[in-house]
Amino acid sequence: MQEVSDSSHISRNNLDKYEKDIVKPTADAIISLSNFYRISADWILIGKPVLFSDEISEDPKIKEIHEFTDWFDGIINTIRLHYSNGFMEGHNNKIKVLKRVCFGIRNFHRFRNRILFMDAATHSKRGTSH
Repeated sequence: MQEVSDSSHISRNNLDKYEKDIVKPTADAIISLSNFYRISADWILIGKPVLFSDEISEDPKIKEIHEFTDWFDGIINTIRLHYSNGFMEGHNNKIKVLKRVCFGIRNFHRFRNRILFMDAATHSKRGTSH
């Protein structure tokens, strides 16, 4: 507490009052504390939201919000960039299915040829080539 007080030029008495929520910190105090702890001023003002804590409610709506915030960057990139990894996911799925079906094939080169053959057959049905 003394180190915080010395670095931020806020009295220990005021820091104690801020901690106990007796007094609200001034704008200068918030800036000093954010600089000392190297965090944003928003974090000091708002604090950590409940839905990001380890004590996430069992409420399905809260879980959905939490999942949304986890995937927020990906969602925004999908909307903004219009790219999809669906094509590669489809290939991965086909390879995994083939791997299950061809459990007895021990030779890697034969398995690879089977994947390439399957891929060529798929493209010839569609009339496309890669």
